[in-house]
Amino acid sequence: MPYLLDTNIFRKIVTGDPVVVAHYNRIADEDIFLSIIAVREVVRGITDRIGEEEKKGAKYLPKAYEYLTTLLKQLEDFQIHPYTPEADALYQSWSGKGSGPGQNDWRIAASAVSASFTVVTADKGFGKIQSFVPQLRVEDWGLVDS
Repeated sequence: MPYLLDTNIFRKIVTGDPVVVAHYNRIADEDIFLSIIAVREVVRGITDRIGEEEKKGAKYLPKAYEYLTTLLKQLEDFQIHPYTPEADALYQSWSGKGSGPGQNDWRIAASAVSASFTVVTADKGFGKIQSFVPQLRVEDWGLVDS
């Protein structure tokens, strides 16, 4: 069964969260994918930080670039799952999504459903999406004991 990692699970893996890493290590490498949506979120977070540091006078700018370098190296260890036209069509068809989880979570859900993946997250917002999209499979590695 292939798994699609949400942003918060990726962060927990790279920071060494023992519960999440234990789950991650039980899955075959070929069955684990990182959503390109999650990649965008983490890259944007670091590039935004670099922009903020540039405005402040660059005191911590080298450290911010170091974080970016580290992130790019960490991403090399993951298969990246694209945001496909099929996922986008599914996302667009979910009219009336309303408030609740952010649009990126809905896009990750659409990617997972269109590719028959299970979303791995520690974000309770996916439960709300699942109530709207019952075919969405979700596992919360952040709460399950190892």
